[in-house]
Amino acid sequence: MIRNYLLWTVLLLILAVLGTFILGRQSPVLDRDFAAEHRDDRIAAVRRAGVFRIPVIFNRNSRPEQRLFRVLERAAEALNARGGIRGVRLELTPSDVSGTLTDTLARLQSVCAPPGVAACIGPFSSVHVPQARSLASFAAVPLLSPVTVYSEKLPPLAGDTYATAFPPLRYLVGATIAHMRRNGVGSLLIVSPDGGTYGDLYSTLLERFGRQMGGFTEIRRVKYQTPFSRLAVAGSLEGVPRDLVDAVFYAGDAEDFPEFMGVYRGMGLSVPVYGTEVLNMPMIREGSYGVRILIPFFNTDYLAAVTGVEAGELVDEASPDLSFLSVWLISALAAELDREDYDPRRLPERLRGYFSRVYGELDPGAAFFIDEVSGEHGHPGETGEDVESQETGQEISEGGSGGAADGGTGTEGGGLN
Repeated sequence: MIRNYLLWTVLLLILAVLGTFILGRQSPVLDRDFAAEHRDDRIAAVRRAGVFRIPVIFNRNSRPEQRLFRVLERAAEALNARGGIRGVRLELTPSDVSGTLTDTLARLQSVCAPPGVAACIGPFSSVHVPQARSLASFAAVPLLSPVTVYSEKLPPLAGDTYATAFPPLRYLVGATIAHMRRNGVGSLLIVSPDGGTYGDLYSTLLERFGRQMGGFTEIRRVKYQTPFSRLAVAGSLEGVPRDLVDAVFYAGDAEDFPEFMGVYRGMGLSVPVYGTEVLNMPMIREGSYGVRILIPFFNTDYLAAVTGVEAGELVDEASPDLSFLSVWLISALAAELDREDYDPRRLPERLRGYFSRVYGELDPGAAFFIDEVSGEHGHPGETGEDVESQETGQEISEGGSGGAADGGTGTEGGGLN
């Protein structure tokens, strides 16, 4: 009985292997390269189209994302007013999302995947990049963003079609660390969201480079799960010796900043509060928090001179750095589309190379600096200090990532990075 059972088992295994082999040899589905087919279809459709169709995926409930879309739209209108790209218009079409990953991916599939789309702009939340990047690469559609991070945590991806104009994150982190060191910050407390958000990526590099470079007596990091809970964060900070904290780095969204300040005051702190450029929002600049709030900035005049991009009135005064990157992205995209050899795989690859070369040739001390944004201490540009180049990019040579907008919660401060 056992012998017969073994014979049948072996026979079934042989049949299964043969079936798999035969199916693999004969099935056209298993042999097809869908990404290559999508690429060929897109090249043919875009080259015969009368316009360059560019959907923009953003959250209309987020005012920062609304403002950046208007900047992108004005940049495209200015380009078309000058004759377009070899006489062909650049057509930006808004596509509203709720701010969730599921909705973002669904929109990308529905409005960006069709073959007539030349490129797609979005997402504006770095936490959505890994999945959106994979989907866009499979559909062979360039996925371009002015404000999300190209994280070192992203795995290699064949036919990667994602590119961002955002600077390598190490420059912003370098400016932050250099300012802290010059101002005698020895013990640093980092409060950051978790889950691959921009704030998480920024804080990871800040903690790593801070330890590598030295100069800090202690770096303590507390992570929280979004949404921000004052009670939960206060509980996590209960054992922190407040009298030994020289500065706090807050890596969350602008919308959660008032809640964070409630925890900060509850601890009895009065030290400077550093943050990411996501805090460059009217609600922060115009707030009266009674504390020094310091964030990194891009020197847009310097970037404009280096890139040759004349942003002028296109830039949104509420967020000149991020809106400049939006104008720059449109300019770089137009230059690529003007090459007359449109290829959805090569286009983002060339854009990544272009942005990398520009940032690689920058003087970090001239391009990135720290400024105060709190209402009592002035507005950006009034009290800024240039960061010495030897303290930023030259000491921090690792990372190669960029970022710029996080959250995606759909309120005043959310939706970027």
